[in-house]
Amino acid sequence: MRLFCLLLLAIAVSAQEAANNTPLHTVRASGEAVVFARPDRAEVNLAVSDQAPTAQAAAAANAKSTQQVLDAMKPLVYSSGQVRTAGYTLNPDYEYPQGGGTPKLIGYRATNSILVTIDDLNNVGKVIDTAVQSGATNVNGVSFTVRSDDTYRAQALAEAAQKARASAEAIADALNVHVIGLLDAQSTTASPPRPLLMAKTQALAAEPATPINPGAIEVHASVTVTLQVEAAPSQANVSP
Repeated sequence: MRLFCLLLLAIAVSAQEAANNTPLHTVRASGEAVVFARPDRAEVNLAVSDQAPTAQAAAAANAKSTQQVLDAMKPLVYSSGQVRTAGYTLNPDYEYPQGGGTPKLIGYRATNSILVTIDDLNNVGKVIDTAVQSGATNVNGVSFTVRSDDTYRAQALAEAAQKARASAEAIADALNVHVIGLLDAQSTTASPPRPLLMAKTQALAAEPATPINPGAIEVHASVTVTLQVEAAPSQANVSP
């Protein structure tokens, strides 16, 4: 009797091992989604540049010009944004002869780059115009972003997951296999909203007012799902 029980146990263990070693049949598919977000923050990259015969004179002139720009923008920026220095350079200026030869030192140029962050998009055009009118020499670009993008990321991931699942199930139907369940789902991190950029421009007289239209920002997501499948039940085995 004991030998019989041991034999049954060995058969059961062998059957379990065989079941565990049975290869899984899977179907895998990917889905992508794009969600459009409305920007609620802008960054304006400005520059104030001054040239003078000496480095000290260029630095002094630039300090005065930059302060004029900052003072003029305070009423527009500080209630809903911030201003910070993005970079500063002080370099010699050379004149290069057209026919070649030794470059001639003609002075020094100091440049203060200013990054303006503002949440009131209605004031972006005013910030640019005010900066130019008060002494900014370059507008190096304007970008638009979203302060809180969690909702848009979640929406993009959900849509991508739904598309991936639908594609995998369509493949399973085409292969005449039955979906047992979800084995795995992976996502590439939903990309943050891509900033909308405006081209670099040389600052000119701001007449008329500069129009700014931020448009929409894209949030991308990609999801890959793996479904476990098995052969579909034979029609002959289906009870009437």
